[in-house]
Amino acid sequence: MSKKNFFGMTGDTVKLIIEASGGKGASVTTDDFLRQIGAVIAALKETAKAIEGEKSANIRYRVVGLGMNSPATVDFRAEMVEFSEKVNFPTIHGAMVNGLDAILTGDREIPTTVTAGVFRCLKDFCAPIGGSVSTTRFVVNGVKVDMDLRFKSQLSKIQAKDIVEKGMFMKGMIETANIHDAKRSFYLYPLRGPEKVRCVFAKSDKEKVKKSFGKYVRIHGDFKYEWREKYPYEIAVKEIEMLPFKDELPDIRKIWGAAPNATGKLSTEEFVEHLRYG
Repeated sequence: MSKKNFFGMTGDTVKLIIEASGGKGASVTTDDFLRQIGAVIAALKETAKAIEGEKSANIRYRVVGLGMNSPATVDFRAEMVEFSEKVNFPTIHGAMVNGLDAILTGDREIPTTVTAGVFRCLKDFCAPIGGSVSTTRFVVNGVKVDMDLRFKSQLSKIQAKDIVEKGMFMKGMIETANIHDAKRSFYLYPLRGPEKVRCVFAKSDKEKVKKSFGKYVRIHGDFKYEWREKYPYEIAVKEIEMLPFKDELPDIRKIWGAAPNATGKLSTEEFVEHLRYG
């Protein structure tokens, strides 16, 4: 496959061609066949999430072609759940091909659409390769990427390690707390960003977590990020700071005019100018 970007390809259909190990007459096990199909669909949906965001949750794939002779072939067509907002399938499928090719060739930077989620799915996809599966071809509009032992080896070279950032904080609501287990944790539902973040806390914070349940808080601690992910998936809690709700904050209208002589003989404008320039 030539060095190019495949985002311009068209089509809402992808094909898998699964070749068995062992030569003529060999066959793929049912478990490996189903595992690869499930993993590639999951990888496509993770790619869609990186491109389309929340809209990707409404994507589904339908089998439109199936060949059980060796090699086995499966054709999938992408579609949206009824009444949901449309997404750009050609871009999603092109991004998948582009990412797979970058991993296989190892001669350029891996696209950002290959997220931690995509990487996990591809690791699962590659598990049967070298077992009952020899090569699986991913095909979009006649453009093929061979996922074989070489691809599996190249994938294993990617340093997709978690990153830890210390001394961070995040605001949100505490819900779903587990205070009895050895692995004490709760979920923080932030005001913005991820839907929720798992927080692990020390035994000494047990009572504070109980008091903070359902409250608005600021969590301080060490944030763990998956490879290439924007938001943390876990926080090692160092401090829980309880914050007031909006309706509990002071209303500026209640203190309006409370200190009418605060600026002395100076007008408000003169007072501010004096503060600025002395």
